[in-house]
Amino acid sequence: MPIFEFTCAECGENFEILVLSGEAIECPKCGNKNVIKQLSKFAVSCPCEDSCPTDAKHKHKCGGGCCH
Repeated sequence: MPIFEFTCAECGENFEILVLSGEAIECPKCGNKNVIKQLSKFAVSCPCEDSCPTDAKHKHKCGGGCCH
C-alpha cells in the first residue's frame, strides 16, 4: 500500500496519504477532490542537498542518491 504526496488544486495544501486501489483522494483540509499527485522528494533529491560536500566540485549530479 503506497503512500503518495498530493497538492490540493483548491487550497494549496500539501499532504501525504496511503492510497488503496481505486480510492478517490480528497484534501484533508478542505475536502476538494481536485488534487495533483506530486513526485516524491525522496525520489528526486539527494538527502544531503543543502550541505553536500561534493556540490561545488561535481555540480551536485547525484540525482537522488547520496553523492559521497
